[in-house]
Amino acid sequence: MVMNADRTTSFSGVCFLTFCLISTACHLQAADVPSGPEPVPPTDPEALLPGPYPNDSVTGVNYHLDASQVTLHDSMEKDDIIFTLEGQGPIPWTLTSYGRGLVSPRIGAIDEKTSSSNLGVIPFDITFDGRRYEWQNDLLFWAPSAAAWRPHPSKGVLLGSIRRNGQQWSDQAPLFYGLVSVPVNSSEGEGYSMVDGRFGTGDMDVVIDKVGPASFAPIDFGLAWFPFDQGWKGGFIASPNPDFQDGAWLGDGYHSQDLPVDAGEMVQWTRAFATWAVPGTFRLPGVNARTDGMLFTTSVESRFSAGMMIAVAINDEGDAWEVWGRNNVEADPLFQEESSMAFSFVYIPYDSDRLVGGHIRGTDGAVINGRGNFAMKRLSTGRYELRIPEKTGKDGMVLLQATGRHRMNGRETVAASRAFLSYEEVQAGTFEIQSRYFENESSFPLEDSEFYFAWVDFLTPLAPAGSTPLPDPPILTMQPIGQEVKRGDSVTFQVKAEGEGPLAYQWQRDGVDLAEATGASYTITDAQTSHAGVYRVLVSNHGGVVTSSAAILTVHTPPVILQQPSNQTIPAGQPLMLSIQVQATGQIMFQWQFNQQDIAGQVTDSMTIPAAQLVHAGQYRVLITSPGGSILSESAVVTVNASTLSQSPQIIQQPQSQTLAAGRELRLEVQAKGTAPLTYRWQYQDINIPGAATPVFVIADAQSGDSGLYRVIVTNDAGSVISAPAVVNVTTSPVILSQPQSVAAVSGDLVRFRVEATGLAPLNYQWQINGFNIPGARGVQFLIEQVQIADAGTYGVVITDSSGAKTISNPAVLSVSDQTLPAFSMTSISFSGGGILLEWDGAPGIVLQAKATLGDAQWRDVPGTDGQGESLQALIGVSAFYRLIKR
Repeated sequence: MVMNADRTTSFSGVCFLTFCLISTACHLQAADVPSGPEPVPPTDPEALLPGPYPNDSVTGVNYHLDASQVTLHDSMEKDDIIFTLEGQGPIPWTLTSYGRGLVSPRIGAIDEKTSSSNLGVIPFDITFDGRRYEWQNDLLFWAPSAAAWRPHPSKGVLLGSIRRNGQQWSDQAPLFYGLVSVPVNSSEGEGYSMVDGRFGTGDMDVVIDKVGPASFAPIDFGLAWFPFDQGWKGGFIASPNPDFQDGAWLGDGYHSQDLPVDAGEMVQWTRAFATWAVPGTFRLPGVNARTDGMLFTTSVESRFSAGMMIAVAINDEGDAWEVWGRNNVEADPLFQEESSMAFSFVYIPYDSDRLVGGHIRGTDGAVINGRGNFAMKRLSTGRYELRIPEKTGKDGMVLLQATGRHRMNGRETVAASRAFLSYEEVQAGTFEIQSRYFENESSFPLEDSEFYFAWVDFLTPLAPAGSTPLPDPPILTMQPIGQEVKRGDSVTFQVKAEGEGPLAYQWQRDGVDLAEATGASYTITDAQTSHAGVYRVLVSNHGGVVTSSAAILTVHTPPVILQQPSNQTIPAGQPLMLSIQVQATGQIMFQWQFNQQDIAGQVTDSMTIPAAQLVHAGQYRVLITSPGGSILSESAVVTVNASTLSQSPQIIQQPQSQTLAAGRELRLEVQAKGTAPLTYRWQYQDINIPGAATPVFVIADAQSGDSGLYRVIVTNDAGSVISAPAVVNVTTSPVILSQPQSVAAVSGDLVRFRVEATGLAPLNYQWQINGFNIPGARGVQFLIEQVQIADAGTYGVVITDSSGAKTISNPAVLSVSDQTLPAFSMTSISFSGGGILLEWDGAPGIVLQAKATLGDAQWRDVPGTDGQGESLQALIGVSAFYRLIKR
C-alpha cells in the first residue's frame, strides 16, 4: 500500500515532512541472533511501542528530498523540505527530525501509519536563536513518529550513499554534489534506545553536505543498517591522537564482538607530511584485503565539522587497507585535517549470502573481484553503468566506496583515491555511477577510480555467510492475460504461482496497489472506463518477490455520434460528399447505406460520389460498429437537381512536345473549356506531379532527368479529360571526344588545331585565342599556314548543339620560335637496338621535333628531349623526319 500525506504548516524553523511508505516483506531471521532490549515507553498515555528490534537483518531506505519550493536555501527556508521514502525494507524506517542538513533516521516503526504520523502534527516547538535551532519540548513530550529505534554505534553501522549525480535547486545556484557522513552522540531526534530501550534523544544523525565549502545540501540519499548481532564485522574508529600511533575505538564497545577490544591491533596511524592522519593502516584479523572481501567506510565526525571523504586502498602486500580522510574544505591535494579522521566501517566478505557487488577497476569498468548477477561497464571518464536484472531504484540501494590510488601528474601517489562517488537511476533498472575527485574547493571533475559497490536489497537483503537460507522466490506458471470488454461486463485476471508458502499476492493497476486485491485472482464485476489500465500482480514469499507480466484492460464504450450526416441538395453532375464524426474505443467500422441497403466499398467515416445523378437521390445513413457496440446514424436526405447539368471539359489546345537544352526553362501549356470550375492535374510518366494544378506547368531549370512523357487531366463536376502526351527531351551539352593539342612551332610552320565532338546535331564551332573569338574560325579544325611569333597564345573551341547547350574544350598552348638549328647540329645518326639513335650537342632550350612525312601539318616535340643530347627512336614505316629547335 502507498500512503501519502499533505504538507503540514508549522512554526518558523520546523521542517515540512511528507512520507511515502511501501509495504515490506517479513523479517529475515539469521541463526543465533540474540534478542534486543525491551522498549520502555514514556509515561505519555498515547505512547506506542516500536516494531521488532532490528538486529537480525540488514535493512535499507531511500530518502527523496524535494526542495523545489525553497527559494532561499541559506535562510530559515532551507528547513522547509518535503521528505518522501522511495523504497525501504525489510524493516520499516521513519524520520523524527530534520534541520540544517541534519536528518534523524529511525528504524523499526511499528507500522506504516506510525512511520508517517509526524505528518499533520507539530512534534516539537523549535526556536532559532540566530545561531542554532533549540528544541524546547514544551508542546509534546512524545510523538507517534518517534515509535522507532535510534541506531546506536555499539549495535551496528549506518552507511549512506548519495542517490543523485549532482543537484540544482530553485535558487539558481550552481550544480552541487552531495556527501553523506554519520556523526554519533549528537542526534536531537526522538526514539527508543537500542541499549536499554528507553525513550529519548541521542545516538546517530546523518549529515548531508555539499562537496567543497560545507553547507546545507538537500539531495536524495540512501541508508543501510548493518547490525552487529547478525554477524557483521564493523565498528567506529577514533581520530588519531598526536601522542600515539595506535588506533582506538571511538567509544567503549563501539564495534562488533568478534573484533579486538584494543583497536590498536587493527589500526596504526603513520606520520607523514607533518601530520599523523595519513595514511592509516587497517587490518582485519585473518582477512586478505585483496581476495576475501570489501571494506566500506564513512565519516562519523561531529556534525559541526565539515564532512570527510574516506577512501581505502589495498596495500602492496594485500593484507591490509590504507585509509585516508580528506576534509571537505581542504584544498591541498595531499594534506588533510589531522583531527577529523573518525570513521565507521563494515566488512562485507565476498562469500556473503545473496551478495551482488564487487571491486571495480576504474579505467575500464572490469570486475576485479565480485559476486552476484549484475552488469557493469565504463561509459566514459568517471562514469559507469550498473544493471541488476529485475531490480529498480525502489527495490534497493547501492553502497559505494572509493578505493585505489590517487594519480597526480600521471603517476600514482602514496595517497588513496581522492574520489567521492554517487549514483542515479537513469531508467528503470539502470544506474549511472559517477566518480569525481576533490581538485579544490570549487572543482570536482570526473575521474576514473577503483571502487567497491554492494547492492542492498529491500526484500532479500545481504546476510553473513551461513545465515539461515531463504527459499527460492515464487515461480509464475500462468501470467495474467490482457482483455477487452464492454462497459458493464465482468472481467477477471488470474495468475498461478508455485513456491514455498505462504505466498502473498498484491494486484496493481498502473503501478498502484489495489485495496483488498490480495488473491491469486482479481475480479471487476461492473467494468467502467475508470478501470482501464495496466494490471499486474506481485507474488512474494520469504525468498523474494516476482512481478507478473503486464495485462492491459481496455473497457469499450458504445460509439457516440458527435456529428450526424447532413441533408443536401446538389446539381446533377456535382460530387456528393457525406461524413460523420464518431467517438468510440477500439477499432471502428463504418457501413454506409442508401435507402437502407449497404453501399459496396463505402466503409469509412465519409463517402463520396464524384458526379451525382438523378438515381443517387434518396436517404443515406451509416452503421457504426465498435467493440463497445453498434449504432445507426440518422438518415440524410439527398436531392439531385437535374436542371443544372454541367458540361464536361474539352481540351482545345494540347501541350506540345519539346526538345531543349539542360538548364533551359521547360514550359508546357494546355487550353480547355467546360463548366467552371476546371481543375488541372499534370502528370509525369502517368504519376501526379505534386503542386502542378494550373493550365501552365513550368520547370525553370530543366535537366536530362526531366525528359519523358507529360500529360494533364482536366476535371470539372461533369467529368474529366486527359490530354495527349507531350514528349520532352532535355539534352545535355556536347561531349568532346578528342581535345585540341598544344603545339611548339617555328616561324613559318603550318599549325593545325583539331577537335572531335558528338552531340545534338548540328554542332557549331567557334575557335578562340586567349578567350576571344577568332573571326571565321567555325570548323572542326583551325589552320595557321605560316605561323608567326605573334600567333603564340592559348587556343580553344566552344561547341554548341542545336538546343543551345555548349561545351568548351581544354586549352591548347601554341608556342612559336624564330630559330631552327641547322641539320649539321646533329653530331651522329646511327642504327642501334632495332631503332635509330640521334645525337647532338644538347643544351637547355634545345628540343628534338619529328613528323612522319614532310606533308604533315606540324612538327611535334619528342617527349623528354628538352636539354638532352640523344634520343633512340623506333623505326616506323619507311621514313621519319627530325629537327632541332631552340626555344
